[in-house]
Amino acid sequence: MVESNLKSPLVKGDSSDLTSLRTSSTQLFKSMVSLDISLGVKDDFNKATGYLRDLRPQMIDTPFKGSSLVMSKDERYYVFGSREGRIGIADRETKQVIVDKDLGQGSIWTLALIDNDNYILSAGASGTVKKFEYKTLNCVDEFKGHTDEINFIKVRSDEKFMYTGSDDTTVREWDLTLPNGSDRSKVLYSHDRTVYCVDLSLDGTYIASGSGDNTVKIYNLDQASVIAHLTEPSDLVWAVKISAMKNFVIGGDEAHEIHVWTFGTWERIKIFRGHTKRVRYLDMAMDESFIVSAGLDHTIKVWDLKQNRKEITLTGHKNWVKYALIDKSQHRIFSISDDCKVSSWWIPEFDSQVKFEHEEIFSRLDTSNAIVYGRTNNSIMAYDLGTGKNVQNISLDGIEVVSYSLGTSSHLHVFANDNSECIRKYLVWDLATGNQIRSVVIDIDEMFCALLYNFEKQVAIGQKVRVCIFNIPDMTKLHTFRSHKLDVLCLGVTYDNTRLYSADSENIIKFYDLNKKEEIGSYQASDSIRFIQVSLDNEHLFICEGNSLAILTTRCMHKVTEIPNFTSSKIHFTEDYKYFIYHSPEALHFKDMNNFQLINSINFKHKVNTFALSVDESLVITTSGDSSTIFTNPMKCKKLSIYGDLEKTYDYIEYLNNVMQSKAKHDPQYDSWIIEPFHINAVHLYANFNQPAMLSAAVTSCSPFYPSRTGHTPLEIALKKRFMDCVDSIYKASKARLDSGDEYAFYYFGNSLISLNTVGYENLHKIYQICLRKCLDSNLPKFLDESIILPLEVNSESPVVHHSDFPDAIFSQEGTAVVFAKSLFRVSLKVGSQDSTDLLESIIACPNEKIYSTQMIQMILRSKWHVVRKFLIFQGLLYFTYLILLSLYSTLYETGDFLVWPFAVSAILFINEAFQMYYDGWEYFEDVWNYIDVIRAVLLIVYSVEIWAGSAYLKDFLLVLLVLFSWLRGISYFRIIRKTRYLIKLIMAATADISAFFIILFYSTIAFALIYQSMDREGDMLTYFLNSFKMNLGDLGSGEATGVIGTIMFIIVSIINPVIMLNLLISIMGDTYGRVKEGEVVADARQLAEMILEVEGIMGWRRNLNEMFFVKILCEESYLSIEDETVEGKIATLEDKVQELLDAYETDKNEIKTAIENDLNPNNF
Repeated sequence: MVESNLKSPLVKGDSSDLTSLRTSSTQLFKSMVSLDISLGVKDDFNKATGYLRDLRPQMIDTPFKGSSLVMSKDERYYVFGSREGRIGIADRETKQVIVDKDLGQGSIWTLALIDNDNYILSAGASGTVKKFEYKTLNCVDEFKGHTDEINFIKVRSDEKFMYTGSDDTTVREWDLTLPNGSDRSKVLYSHDRTVYCVDLSLDGTYIASGSGDNTVKIYNLDQASVIAHLTEPSDLVWAVKISAMKNFVIGGDEAHEIHVWTFGTWERIKIFRGHTKRVRYLDMAMDESFIVSAGLDHTIKVWDLKQNRKEITLTGHKNWVKYALIDKSQHRIFSISDDCKVSSWWIPEFDSQVKFEHEEIFSRLDTSNAIVYGRTNNSIMAYDLGTGKNVQNISLDGIEVVSYSLGTSSHLHVFANDNSECIRKYLVWDLATGNQIRSVVIDIDEMFCALLYNFEKQVAIGQKVRVCIFNIPDMTKLHTFRSHKLDVLCLGVTYDNTRLYSADSENIIKFYDLNKKEEIGSYQASDSIRFIQVSLDNEHLFICEGNSLAILTTRCMHKVTEIPNFTSSKIHFTEDYKYFIYHSPEALHFKDMNNFQLINSINFKHKVNTFALSVDESLVITTSGDSSTIFTNPMKCKKLSIYGDLEKTYDYIEYLNNVMQSKAKHDPQYDSWIIEPFHINAVHLYANFNQPAMLSAAVTSCSPFYPSRTGHTPLEIALKKRFMDCVDSIYKASKARLDSGDEYAFYYFGNSLISLNTVGYENLHKIYQICLRKCLDSNLPKFLDESIILPLEVNSESPVVHHSDFPDAIFSQEGTAVVFAKSLFRVSLKVGSQDSTDLLESIIACPNEKIYSTQMIQMILRSKWHVVRKFLIFQGLLYFTYLILLSLYSTLYETGDFLVWPFAVSAILFINEAFQMYYDGWEYFEDVWNYIDVIRAVLLIVYSVEIWAGSAYLKDFLLVLLVLFSWLRGISYFRIIRKTRYLIKLIMAATADISAFFIILFYSTIAFALIYQSMDREGDMLTYFLNSFKMNLGDLGSGEATGVIGTIMFIIVSIINPVIMLNLLISIMGDTYGRVKEGEVVADARQLAEMILEVEGIMGWRRNLNEMFFVKILCEESYLSIEDETVEGKIATLEDKVQELLDAYETDKNEIKTAIENDLNPNNF
């Protein structure tokens, strides 16, 4: 955290560029993949999980607690020392410790590598610096001169000189070019107490040192003198660093503070606070943009020097962190800790939070263009979002502001009481100039609230017992609503300016029709009303009642849901209608406008007074006390970012990595985090990594459940990967929430209907059964005129049910008792759209045939059928016209001229087939009727060419085939009629079932033909075959019985073929009828779906109209509880009830088992 009383610029006098938050100019963690383009859900998950794995520290266990660390030149090897005097080397690639040796010099506090990593310099408790061969660890040289422990070594880049700091209070210079035995060192300068740290500037001209005397000294090697003595630290200085470009010196101390001084002027310009224990080590980026610190509080922190953003805390070590080094690429940190681990960390991006300070406390924020306006007690202060600088102040002294708003024309509109003159005023300021441009006295006695609306043309003013409407241009009164009994304290209006809402001190809300200028209803709130807001789509009313937020429908004032513990000062509705945003004391919450469920929560360590969004909604501004914070809106984020409780970012990363490895237990606090721009959260990962128990816990606890940027919910992900246990856990948890009254529990199931159908989920029919939900709104009509035929069905974009949704309904005080119902999720009902055709195909192919008996499937098909049936009826009539013309031709008018008529009609029909071929592709040939139609069309063309060419070759044969296939194709059109649709299915099933019978029949016919021929060799084989076939059909006169053998064979033939074979056929037909009859509902639904799909298949121009709708029904109550009366349906119902009992038993058993285990747990005694 940055010290707030320091106002100096951070870098070279430049102020923070807050607009860079939009483009993320400081990007420390650089992804190697494109984030703007998604190749699908798999691609997004690969990128997101790769990001999470990269951010997770790569840790290597070491055999001892580390006290010092250096990296090899290629940064592959960690070289580290210990208190015990042991040195270790670990390989980053293999994650193995390859060297562990006691150097015999006591505790090692500092290390350095020289001569292309051929030698190690080691120093510590012995007070000497020893030089070891890297490969053998044989000591080849010693540097003596200090009289006490050596704490730090720095070697100049040319490796000619070494500098050390010691407990003997001195800083020494060593000449590495001189041989052992010569005078190789000299004291440069000293501190009053222990020298804990030393750093050398990159050009080798300056030394900085930190000491136990609470100071930092800067020494100029060229001048051979101390040029600065920095005394601001209040405790021991353990770490010091000179920046690469010599713009800064930084120091970290025992008081867990990091001090930043300007190099040259030695002015302290910043203090970073955030560690809770000693700052043990410091490093700085080569471009001086950030600092890395290691602390004894077990953390590593990354501090932003340029834009003042919130520090990044890297957690993962379990003990003191001694060193944290930035790698050459400036993207990684290498660390060592007393938890016996060395680690490698990716440096993530800063969270894009930038603070700017202001002298006054803001109670409200507004934005206009690139300016944020903060309301104080007696003014409105304007700050530039680009620089954070105060650019304008508008004084409100002498007036009591009742209401104000920033208009669309860059004006500030203020309604105020001037108590000194006892008058009410309307004041306007030009925001561009800051000048007041209008002041009007309003002719009223009191003003408790005011609301500007209709593009600043009208204003509603709350007074005692009434609401007055004024025209803004001339401030004339347009209308007065007199219906309250006490003071009107709060107002709200719909964005289409048709309804006005007013609340009084008795917590009664009145609502008025602004067009008809009449009261149309009222609502009694449960507590005092703080504010009223209407959603941008005008569908919902948000009422803050005391410490809760009630969400009601605007059309019928039915309470949809309630948010408890609501303390926010406002609600922001996003312009895309997707989200609404509000704050709590220490967090900002993003909720889904579709189902009012949480999407994301961002936690802060400071109190949030209020918030606002920039005009383009790319930035969020929160205010707390005398400072405000700006950060990127998560819902608009285009870079890899994690949003949640920023203090626990690495705990979150560790948690998700454990989820990926199936090592985690569900922790609900992490479910409300979000990873952008993929728009996924932990619940998506539970599904992706097959964690049904975690999914069940998350859905049960109402954790965020929404589509990713590719449109995939956790349910869709589980279905794509065929994790049916996950699907089942989501269904059961959602069902439990629905049973407890949460009507939005199944909201996003509609997005996965196609996948659910395709997979044939075993409980899919239950989903369809419960998805039609009776509306409990008591304000809806109860009776319908008896002349209206039920049910009435409508499709709507809104889930809110109102009697006006059914324009054909005639409601009355008596008549048919009716109920209203709606689907729990949206369905693809736009005929011809890609989603609609995909849904139909999935319904046809669904392995779970129980779905066809549900009202929902029947209603989906019925809804689509009403749209396409006219086309099919027309097509059927056209085809039967063709049959009539063909019949007339073949019987009465067999001339070339008359043939033109059936040919012309056939050509029209074939155009339809051509369209189907074009849009369906190879799928067209999956339907046997299409084969018949193509053969018929080809036969007609060939026959017509024969006739018109005057050829008689094959004419009669072709005509026979043409008539046969034409009438055969005509059978398919009987599917249009419901009563004959079942018979067509029976014919097709019978044809399929008797195929084996025909083989046996043919076999027996051939056999008996050969037997007769063997008894009488005078006839030909064809004659005997035809006679045998006639006998199969019961014409026993076709077989002549001559002689004993002939008589015996005649008896055998008359018994086996006409009796046994025909009875076998009857038996097969009986079985077919029984099976088809039992599946009549399924067959009828599939036939209907196939016909609808046939029509939708040629509606290619509607492919992109992929809209989804809620289904609403007006019906008798019995309609919603119709059960399948077939044998299979009743058995299925019994099976479902038995399964429910088994599930309940299993749940109770587990609860009892858990309770017994808790009772027996010794920790509970």
